[in-house]
Amino acid sequence: MKFEKFGIIFCILTLVLGCGVSNYDRGVNFLGKEEFDTAIPYFEAAINSGVNTAEAHRELGITYYKKEMAQQAANHLRIAVKNSRKDSRAAFFLAAALEKNGSFDEAVDAYREFIKLNSSDAIDHDVKSRIVLVKDQRDNQFVQEAIAGELEANSGKISDNRIVAHYIEVIPGSEDPVALQKSLTSLLISDLAKVDQIDVVRRSLLQKLINVIDLDQDAVFNTKNINRIGRLLRAKNVISGKIEEASDGRLRLNLFLNKIKSNEVQPISTPEGEQNDLFDLQKALVFSILESLDIRPVGTLKKALLKRETESMSALILFGQGIDSADRGDYAAAVKLLRDALSEDPDFELAKKVLNDAEAHEIARSQDLSIIETKVVRRIESQSAIHDRFSRMDSALTREFAPPTAADATLEGDAPPPKTPITIIVKQ
Repeated sequence: MKFEKFGIIFCILTLVLGCGVSNYDRGVNFLGKEEFDTAIPYFEAAINSGVNTAEAHRELGITYYKKEMAQQAANHLRIAVKNSRKDSRAAFFLAAALEKNGSFDEAVDAYREFIKLNSSDAIDHDVKSRIVLVKDQRDNQFVQEAIAGELEANSGKISDNRIVAHYIEVIPGSEDPVALQKSLTSLLISDLAKVDQIDVVRRSLLQKLINVIDLDQDAVFNTKNINRIGRLLRAKNVISGKIEEASDGRLRLNLFLNKIKSNEVQPISTPEGEQNDLFDLQKALVFSILESLDIRPVGTLKKALLKRETESMSALILFGQGIDSADRGDYAAAVKLLRDALSEDPDFELAKKVLNDAEAHEIARSQDLSIIETKVVRRIESQSAIHDRFSRMDSALTREFAPPTAADATLEGDAPPPKTPITIIVKQ
C-alpha cells in the first residue's frame, strides 16, 4: 500500500514538473539546436493554445532575431515585454532587435528599460556604451535621410521651436581658434538646452552633418551653407556670429539670427566685453539670443543660465581640443584631453559629461553585440532557470501535447498524446 501511494505521488509530481514535452518545450529544444525553422511552428502552436504565452512570444521573437528577421522579432518581443515587464531576457532582445531594425529611438528606450532590470555592473557598463553607439546610428540615419530628401518637396518640414546654434567664428589671433569655436558653441548649446521653449539641435548632430556634407573650415561660416544646414536640420532659425578684437583691445561680438524660411539675416544686439572676460561674453551671447527669440528668463532659469561652467581658460581650450578629437573619431586622444581639462578645473560639469560620452564611444567602437548578448543570456539563464520552471507548473497539466503539422517529427521517446482525460484515484 505504501509503495502504491508513493508511485501515485511520484506520477503526480512528474506531471507537474514537466513529465510531458509541450510545444513550448519542443520549440526551446529546437531553438537551442539552432533549428530555427523547426522551432517557429512549435512556438506559434504554444501561443495559439494560450499556454506560456509571454514566454512563447519571447522565444519566438528570439528565434526570428537569430534568423535576422528583426521586424518580426521586435513584434513578438514587444508582446512578451508588455505581458511580463520584469522579463530581462525579453527586454534585452527587444532592444537588440529594434537596433538591428533601425528603430534607434525605440532601441535606446528599450536598452534603458533593460538596464533597470539588470543587476550586473559589467553588463550595465556594456549596455550604456551600446546606447551611445545606437545614438550615433540614429544621428547617421537622420543626416543621410535629410540629405537624400533635400530636393524633395516635403523635405523642409520646419519645426517652429527648433534652432541651430552654429559655430561662433573666433578671432584668428586666438589660441587654437578651432578649440575655442567648439568649446564656446558647446557652452552656448548647453545653456540654451535649459530653456523649455526652444529645441536646440545637439552640437554632435550639427558636426555630423558638417562632416557628411564635407565642409571645410572656411565653408562652415558661409551664409549659403548656414542656411542649408538649417534646412537639413529642420530648424526655423540658425544662430551664427563672430568674435573679433577691436583696435582698443575689447572683444566685439557680431551675432545674427538666420531665418531659414525667408532667408533673412537679422542682426542681434550684443554687448562688448573685455579681452580677458570671454566667459562673461559667452553668457551675454546666451541672453542676447533669447531676447531675439522674445524669451526673457527669470528666477531659477535665469540663475541657472548665469552659472559659469568654468572660469579656467586652459580648461576651456583643452575641452575644445577634446571635442575636436572626438569629432575626428580619435576617442583615445579625446579622453586624455578631457581628463586634462578636468585636472585644470575639477568642477567643469560639461567636460565630465563629454568625457563620459568619449569613454563610452571608445568602448563601443570595439564592441560586438553578440558578445554582450552571450553575457546577458548566461547571466539571465543562471538566475531564471528555476523561476521559469515553476512559473509553468500551474499550466503543466493543461498543455497540448500534439505538435503542429508544419513541424518536424516528434522527439525520440515521446509518448503519444492522451486521447481521454487522465483520472488519478488515490486508494486509502
